[in-house]
Amino acid sequence: MFSSLATVVAMRGMTANYSNSGLGYWATAAAFYHKRKSLMEEEKKEPESAVKSSIIDRFQQIKDHWESYPYVWASYMVVFGGLGIYSAYRWRALRKVENELLKYQEKLKQTMTAEELEQAMKESQAGKS
Repeated sequence: MFSSLATVVAMRGMTANYSNSGLGYWATAAAFYHKRKSLMEEEKKEPESAVKSSIIDRFQQIKDHWESYPYVWASYMVVFGGLGIYSAYRWRALRKVENELLKYQEKLKQTMTAEELEQAMKESQAGKS
């Protein structure tokens, strides 16, 4: 339940302070609960790594810049979005042309093999006679 010995020791010290003050069981239990809750929240915050904190800081800087200068970011979206759309359009057109060329190439291969077969048949018939 508790990840460190320091948490347990701190919480036991908390109960000792309230047990002799005459506040009673409920005050001790409530104080114990709140202290435990705050210590658990602190433990959750501790293991943040340097990489994670640098990423969060950079994200916060970008978010602040976005909120301060929305027109700059809007222009980025227009320019780079337009470039992306144009690139996608040209890529699709290129793939379409490539597919057509592959079809023509396959048709040409079929035509060449058919002509070679006819030529071979004519030569074999000419050789028999």
